[in-house]
Amino acid sequence: MSVIEKIEELLKEKGWTKYRLAKEARLPQSTITSLLSGRVKYPSAETLIKIANALGVSASELLGEKDLELINVYQNKKKTMEKVLSLLKLFTDDEGWFEEKFHKDIFYTFAGHLPLGPATDIFDQWYEMNFLNADEGDITEEDIEYAKHEFNEHYNYRTIKRGLESLDDYYISGKTVFDFADDLEKLARKHGMKIHDVDSKETAKYETEHEFLTKLELSDNELLKRFKLTLDGKPLTKKEAKAIIAFLRSLRQFSELNE
Repeated sequence: MSVIEKIEELLKEKGWTKYRLAKEARLPQSTITSLLSGRVKYPSAETLIKIANALGVSASELLGEKDLELINVYQNKKKTMEKVLSLLKLFTDDEGWFEEKFHKDIFYTFAGHLPLGPATDIFDQWYEMNFLNADEGDITEEDIEYAKHEFNEHYNYRTIKRGLESLDDYYISGKTVFDFADDLEKLARKHGMKIHDVDSKETAKYETEHEFLTKLELSDNELLKRFKLTLDGKPLTKKEAKAIIAFLRSLRQFSELNE
C-alpha cells in the first residue's frame, strides 16, 4: 500500500475530507490536493510528519519501501536545487539581474527547458532568431536595448527560481535540476569563476547533516543542544524538531528491517 493509499484509508476511517486534513495538519489545501492526486511525486519529510500527526499515526506507518525511495529522491533533488540557486548567484548582481556578458550562455542553458510562460516563449523565438543569430549589420541600437530589457524581464534569478520550482514530470523539458547544476558548473568554469565557495558550503552542510544522522542514538535534548535544526533557513520549534528526529529514527529502523 502506497503512502497515498494509506492516507486515503485513514481519511475514510475518520470520515475526514482532504480539506479537513489540510486544516488539521496546518498545510495549504493545494498541498494536500496535489499529494492525493499524485501530482507531487516527492513529498517532503516535513509534509509527511504533519499529515501523520494530524491523523494520529507515526510517520513510519505511512511509509512503504517505495515511498522511502521517493523521499530519498526528493531529498537529493532538494539539495541539488539549493546548489543550482547558489551557482546562479555567481552570475547575478545583488538584485538578481544577470550581467549582460552572461546573457547568451544563460539563455541557452534555460530557454525552452523551464515553464516560464507563453510570453517568455515568444521572447525566446525573437531573441534567438532576430538577435543572437542575426547578422551584426542588421541589429539596431533599438534591438540591443530591447533585447537587454526583455532578457532581464524574462531571465533573472527570481523567474528562473520560480521556473525550477515549477519543473515536474508533467513539463517535458529534457533537463532536470541535476542537469542544470552540471551546466552551471561548466559555465562558471568557462568564465573563470571560482566555485570553491559553493562547493565548500555544500560539503560543510553535508558533513553536518551526516554527523547529525550518525548521532541519532542520543536523546532528543542532547541532539537539540548539539545541532540547530532549520527548514528553509528558519529554525524549527522544539516540537517540530523532535518530530523530525522521531521520523528519521523510524526511517532508519525501516531500512534496517528491509536489509
